[in-house]
Amino acid sequence: MQTESYNQSEWLRSYYFARAAFSVIWIAAAIAFAGQPGAAAFLLVSYPLWDALANLVDARVNGGLRSNPSQT
Repeated sequence: MQTESYNQSEWLRSYYFARAAFSVIWIAAAIAFAGQPGAAAFLLVSYPLWDALANLVDARVNGGLRSNPSQT
């Protein structure tokens, strides 16, 4: 049981680190490509897509979407 909680803790740490890293990179890209409509359109689509995929992965790891209705 302790191994399971350790794995869950490690997974959560990695998950939140990946989400934070993506956010920082996204912000840097938004600043770097300010004023470029094509880049802005890509950024406006990529972040919600990333967020939705990250939520889906999180829900699957933690029992699926039925067990996590707030992530559906």
